[in-house]
Amino acid sequence: MTRKLKKEIFLVGVICLAFAVSGLAAEYEQLTALLHDLKGWKADPAQGMAMDMGPTKMINATRQYQKGAAEITALLMKGNQAMAQGSMHAMKAENGSGKVRLSTIDGFKVQSFYDKAEKSGAVVVLLSQHEDQGAIFTLGYEGLSEKQGLEMARKFNWKKMKIAVDKLF
Repeated sequence: MTRKLKKEIFLVGVICLAFAVSGLAAEYEQLTALLHDLKGWKADPAQGMAMDMGPTKMINATRQYQKGAAEITALLMKGNQAMAQGSMHAMKAENGSGKVRLSTIDGFKVQSFYDKAEKSGAVVVLLSQHEDQGAIFTLGYEGLSEKQGLEMARKFNWKKMKIAVDKLF
């Protein structure tokens, strides 16, 4: 994940936090609890937010981890924005600069991206879909191989995440 992309994700998060409704705190706290410590990694405390603006609803939790020069960002999100991942189908694509893979792992649709030059990527797991809302877990990483990135994503319990977000629908 490039630094520019990280800054854009951070700015979107800050804007969303500005609109967060304090009465919805219990919902995001259920998600932040799922972003546990990772052995050997330093981590900031998990942050969360909930937003309800009529037809637009979102609850998310995020946590940053670092180990040496490697960095990962875990994001658990439920809301309208997560629906775009619903149409994922199995495929693979690769060129000189990167890879894209869509597959099923442990019953979950998983999309992964890897930038060879940047040694960075992301793993997106479709956790759940209900009518006009969905839920995803995303692990963005820098300084790891594609295999290591997927291994880090699998250190989180996707089944527990699915159960938690399904309770919020």
